[in-house]
Amino acid sequence: MTRYIVTVPNPKYNGKAAGVRFQDGRAVVDDLTIDKSLGHELPEVITIFKNLGYNIQEVEEPTMAKAIIPAMVAPPAKSPARKKKQPA
Repeated sequence: MTRYIVTVPNPKYNGKAAGVRFQDGRAVVDDLTIDKSLGHELPEVITIFKNLGYNIQEVEEPTMAKAIIPAMVAPPAKSPARKKKQPA
């Protein structure tokens, strides 16, 4: 599946553009993240972003996972084991 990382000029932008949700000025754009109810397909959305002057980077799946969501895939930190108290 073709995916893109799209960056807007404002790094603090949180909102939607062309039916795609941006957080901190960035969005991962693919067939699953575009709002198809707006009547646009992925190539059209990418063209819209290019015309708006957004930075478009095509990425492969492993690259995207390393760049965007490392915290989401990391296992939770383990807390130290507690010793059970022996009954008196």
